[in-house]
Amino acid sequence: MRSAAGYTGLYRYPFSWGNSNSIWPGGRIMTSFPGVSPSNFQAQKGPRYLANWRARYFLDDRKIHLATVTAIYKGGYSVQCPQCLPVGALMNLEFLVRYKEHPTRIRVKGRVDYCLLRNNDAGADVELTITKITSEHQHVVNNLIQLLSDSTEFNLRI
Repeated sequence: MRSAAGYTGLYRYPFSWGNSNSIWPGGRIMTSFPGVSPSNFQAQKGPRYLANWRARYFLDDRKIHLATVTAIYKGGYSVQCPQCLPVGALMNLEFLVRYKEHPTRIRVKGRVDYCLLRNNDAGADVELTITKITSEHQHVVNNLIQLLSDSTEFNLRI
């Protein structure tokens, strides 16, 4: 097995060390499949908006882990997790947002579509696609995306 700084060896993904997409700026190592570049992946999801919401999640083991939602887009979220997650894993995610001056708890179930392992012990960046969400929570998420898209702040859109 090839090793890299910060790679724990728990997940064996086919690293493509020979191409320029294998290591991103900032010292992060891409853990995905050959032929999938970050720009291809993000282009499929539409406009993305910055977020910084504390969250918690659990997988099949029902162990609760803390995370941060870093971006929101229609159909999914970008989440910074403390560990690398296997692509295809099902995740329950819960986070709190302030909507109409009231804290609102959003709960979603999703599938891990992408995982980027950082090599500086800062965890991993995970792309989560929503598989199940209640209509009330979907309404709040749609309104948040609309508020962010209508905002005059130039740095909210990624």
